[in-house]
Amino acid sequence: MLTLRLLPERVRARLPHPERCVEITHTRPLERDADRPVMIDVRTLRISPGDLVRLQVEADQVLGETRTEMVQAEAAWRALLAAGTPKAVPQPQPAPRT
Repeated sequence: MLTLRLLPERVRARLPHPERCVEITHTRPLERDADRPVMIDVRTLRISPGDLVRLQVEADQVLGETRTEMVQAEAAWRALLAAGTPKAVPQPQPAPRT
């Protein structure tokens, strides 16, 4: 799970890089043992609001490219099913990067 938090002004005032005021925390459960409770792995990153916007834009772009490739692969798979031939599925060509 990812969580975002804007650091309070009193905390930012003490930081060496106060422009990095957005805290992203990634939390994930580790393996569960019968002898002990669930262990949690927490990683925190501090970035600037501009970095957060760039991260969102780049993530949206990558997800869009992935969706395009999935649609192309599904279309090729359906075409093979319709043709009734169990040949290898042709690999879609990656979208050109801009």
